Amino acid sequence: MTIIHQGFSQRAGWAGDQPISYLMHKALANPELISLAAGFVDQDTLPVDLMRQAVDSLLSDRKRGQAALQYGTTVGHAPLREIALNRWREADGEPECERGIGLDQVLITAGSNELLHLLGDTLCDPGDIILVASPCYFVYLGLATNLGIRTIGVEADEQGMIPESLEDTLRQLNNIGDLPRVKAIYLTDYFNNPSTESLALER
Repeated sequence: MTIIHQGFSQRAGWAGDQPISYLMHKALANPELISLAAGFVDQDTLPVDLMRQAVDSLLSDRKRGQAALQYGTTVGHAPLREIALNRWREADGEPECERGIGLDQVLITAGSNELLHLLGDTLCDPGDIILVASPCYFVYLGLATNLGIRTIGVEADEQGMIPESLEDTLRQLNNIGDLPRVKAIYLTDYFNNPSTESLALER
């Protein structure tokens, strides 16, 4: 297949301007640097030997190797999704608000950014609003901008997003008629990036 194009979309231009691209380039060019900004792992801790053993074991059986190298479903390998679901249930204790979540609601992605992109693309139209704790993960802010989503920061402290500030923000949006455009609240409950706080249980 041959594709001829006359230039990139406006969104593609925005994506290329994101600061994470520069930070990742700098980290790759300086492998001795542990870049907390780019989120790269310390080179010496990468499990090269363990991965080699795992791949060798997988490919030593032709049938298993073929299954591993073949395309799978878009939602991810069912046994892996089941392991993830069970691990999540064990970790969270399956509180009442999360009961009834089943395998069909578990999706495996290549990382958090792919999942955040899929959620934004699925939930939001250009001009819709997502409320975020301030400060917020700057890569997510760039991703949202690229999708045409408006992000509005809500004040946070050492216990996470402040409920009263959230109520004030929602009230202000209601007063100007924008409340129906709010599609989600983006929170990181454990060790928020960049502030490092965890969301207090009572919040």
